[in-house]
Amino acid sequence: MKRCRHDVVADILRVLSSMESKKTSRIALEANLSHQRTRRLLETMALRGLVQRDSRGGYMITSRGFEWLRLYNMLKELYDPPPLV
Repeated sequence: MKRCRHDVVADILRVLSSMESKKTSRIALEANLSHQRTRRLLETMALRGLVQRDSRGGYMITSRGFEWLRLYNMLKELYDPPPLV
């Protein structure tokens, strides 16, 4: 199943939610994305305040990023159909 942009952003934020700084290549690997797409998304996410770069060039999730992820999960839970038994 193809992921929408919001799903991809959520996946990146989940990868970063471990509270440790990660480089672009590690994020791409764990989120199952190309390096180029990950880099572009991280730049956009940084502009929106969801992630920030640290002094070593890695990325970390911000409090705004945690809030975005919390709201995304809440909406996903409301709109996703219940699993079939």
